Amino acid sequence: MQTPSAGSPSSSSTWMISRRSMTPLAMRWATSAVLLRNMEDEQIAHRVADRITRQLAPPFALGGKEIAMHASIGIAGLVSGQEAADDLIRNADVAMYIAKSKGKARYVEYEASLASAAQDRMELEHDLRVALDEKQFVLHYQPVVMLESGAIHSLEALVRWNHPQRGMLYPASFIGVAEQSGMIVELGSWVLQQAARDGRRWQVRYPGTPAMQISVNISGRQLQNPELITEVLEAIDAAGLDPQSLILELTESVLMADTEPVAHTLQELRSRGIRLALDDFGTGYSSLGHLRDFPVDILKMDRSFVGGIGSGLADGAILRAIIGLANTLGLMTIGEGIERQEQLAALNAMGCHAGQGFYLAKPLDHDAMDDLLASCIQSGSGRQLRPNWRMSA
Repeated sequence: MQTPSAGSPSSSSTWMISRRSMTPLAMRWATSAVLLRNMEDEQIAHRVADRITRQLAPPFALGGKEIAMHASIGIAGLVSGQEAADDLIRNADVAMYIAKSKGKARYVEYEASLASAAQDRMELEHDLRVALDEKQFVLHYQPVVMLESGAIHSLEALVRWNHPQRGMLYPASFIGVAEQSGMIVELGSWVLQQAARDGRRWQVRYPGTPAMQISVNISGRQLQNPELITEVLEAIDAAGLDPQSLILELTESVLMADTEPVAHTLQELRSRGIRLALDDFGTGYSSLGHLRDFPVDILKMDRSFVGGIGSGLADGAILRAIIGLANTLGLMTIGEGIERQEQLAALNAMGCHAGQGFYLAKPLDHDAMDDLLASCIQSGSGRQLRPNWRMSA
């Protein structure tokens, strides 16, 4: 949206900021608007939006709980004075919708091209519903490997969308829509059931000691679902999978939502023998308090730290500190994003237990993973991968 030029009939403009904020405490969205009048510089609206997002960013204490809040902001302006108020509100809403799709704490200014982007977003949401109904999703699996022995510790289930027109889609292109629409609960339930079935089949076909584990990611929406515990137990029971063979992965931001009920849910799952992993540890709302307040068994250290190995002292120092703390607390550590031999060697020297990344193995579809496990058995190495082994794409 352009501001009026000098000498135009209107020497000032009216701008609206549409803000949709969310507190995970209630997991509800609240929409509000800020009207800015008689502004000669559109950057004022940007500064207001930036101030709102920054002020809402830090977690705050409420009733003894740590609460996180964020805002998605859409900005739209009337520069000619001829546009209808309804247009202003609609345009701000479209921009807000796009801001929300880009992630947390973002703001976007409306322009004509955004209307098309919003339409694409709605079509993707429709396609996602069809995909769930027609079972267009598949699972790929990426091994987590013990660094000392090279043995496969677990397989992480990663969802892919086999879209009939767009081909194979990765989570980054649709998980956000699934989260925002609430369809992540149904999708997550399917992933859990399918991964449990696959895991049990592989355990039977390729027995090992200890039994190979299956790791499944759990979203914030799923964790808020009161039926989650029942769904997890029913999935592993139907598959015949031992609860101790299932790992549920959660990100730190998920733990910010309504701490007490979340802690109760996780404690109940863990009491049934299910293991819990804290994913991407060291980023976002990192807090050592999470290790005290939640029953975590595994720390997966974020790839951003692993990727920095060899390029500076800071990342190595952070990794050593995390691994040392985890070892003191009796937690298993996994380094994510291992892409080079030097990263694997450095993590192993630091005392990290396991690793995951393209250097060890890329995510593989079901058949390719079956072939990999079969080749390990046939080679006489059990579930062991050679430390310098790399799976081709």
